[in-house]
Amino acid sequence: MNIRLQKSRLAYAAAVFIAAAAFAAPAARAADTSPAGKWRIYHPVTSEPYMIVEIEESNGELTGHIVGLADG
Repeated sequence: MNIRLQKSRLAYAAAVFIAAAAFAAPAARAADTSPAGKWRIYHPVTSEPYMIVEIEESNGELTGHIVGLADG
């Protein structure tokens, strides 16, 4: 698998995770919890650690970014 395809899949996985966290935010606020923090994401096919995403909350808005990739 080439690097461009891997980066494309990584970006897609990050976008899916960030979108899921954004949709979960209203329910999380209702329970006085927050999705903010660092999250380990697992590869959907191999179930091995894939990347680490950090979700931050500022003024009720969630943002996220990839802070690390798993070795492998």
